[in-house]
Formats: sequence, structure tokens, C-alpha cells
Amino acid sequence: MSSAYRNLTVLEHAGVVNRVITKEDFGRYELAEELTEHHHHLVCSSCGLVRDLLSDVDAERLMSLAMRRATEQGFTPATHRLDIVGLCAGCSARKPAQPRTRASV
Repeated sequence: MSSAYRNLTVLEHAGVVNRVITKEDFGRYELAEELTEHHHHLVCSSCGLVRDLLSDVDAERLMSLAMRRATEQGFTPATHRLDIVGLCAGCSARKPAQPRTRASV
């Protein structure tokens, strides 16, 4: 098994695969966008499910602004990633509803 992880590390350094960040103890990898298409991720913080979220013009406009702001602060951006972390539909259905308090109304 260690050979597989070593190979994934080599492939990641070569730009062939990217690691998808989750809160799980094991890594998730996907082909680099140069080999697929540009997209973002929905990541369930409960079960670890990762779903692709295709990008659109509005999301890319926002990410372009963020990249410009990074440049203004002396950072040299190369690319961007957007991962939305929350609960998938299955985990949301299993999670008991939180009582609303006066402060949250």
C-alpha cells in the first residue's frame, strides 16, 4: 500500500493529480484540471463525501477578483480552488434540527 501512496505523491508533484482536502485521515485524489475540466468541490464535513461542482461565470468572476486582491498584497497566485464545506443531503436529514433561539431569529 505504501507504494501506491508514494506514486500518488510523485503524480501530485508532477501535476497529474491533485489532493482534495477533506477532514478525513486518508487522502482523496483526482486528475488535474488540465486533464479534465475546471470545477470546485462540495465537501461533507460529516461523512466525507466529495462532489464536483462545475464552475460558472459568476464564481469565476469572484475568484478572479480574489486573485487580483492577492496580487495587490504581493502574492503571486498560480491557480485557485473553491471547496464548500458543509453537510450533504443525507447527513442533513439525519442531523436533528437545532432549536431556534431568540438571538438567531
